[in-house]
Amino acid sequence: MAFVIGSISGEIPSDTTFLLEVVCKHTQVLALNGRQFNYMLHSLMNILEKGWLIGLYRGLGPTCIILIHAADIFFMCYESSLRIDVENEQSC
Repeated sequence: MAFVIGSISGEIPSDTTFLLEVVCKHTQVLALNGRQFNYMLHSLMNILEKGWLIGLYRGLGPTCIILIHAADIFFMCYESSLRIDVENEQSC
């Protein structure tokens, strides 16, 4: 059960924040090349002109795979350590 909860808790935040991360990275990379954007919406419009919606969500799959496994490991370790702690308290 902790595996499923960890998967869901790792995927939902990554899906919701991925768009903002892509726009921020795009803005930073273009700033290195000497092109400045006044605000993030301008950078978002530039991404949409070049790659439409596919450009916004490029790389979401590998990011989800990484974050889902990280959340799984975190929750499984948390549940295991919680069980060990409860067993140690009961034995004392």
